[in-house]
Amino acid sequence: MNKVLIDLYVPAINKKYDIWIPITRKVGEVINLIIQGINSLNKVNLDFEKKVYLYNRLTAERYNNSMRIIDTDIRNATDLILM
Repeated sequence: MNKVLIDLYVPAINKKYDIWIPITRKVGEVINLIIQGINSLNKVNLDFEKKVYLYNRLTAERYNNSMRIIDTDIRNATDLILM
């Protein structure tokens, strides 16, 4: 399997999503894909000019944007926050 299903909370718009993400992509690439999807779904323009990171909702760990998803502890049903 080359994707994992995550639970994502986005405080900027106060919404939660279940999203399939590819495990071979880097965290930063996945963040960009997520932002594009959220903008498309909600007809908003989330403009994150500052650095945006994924955080583990339970441990508060910040994931390095240059790491591949498979090299992190992100697995199916991981609760993440996009900030």
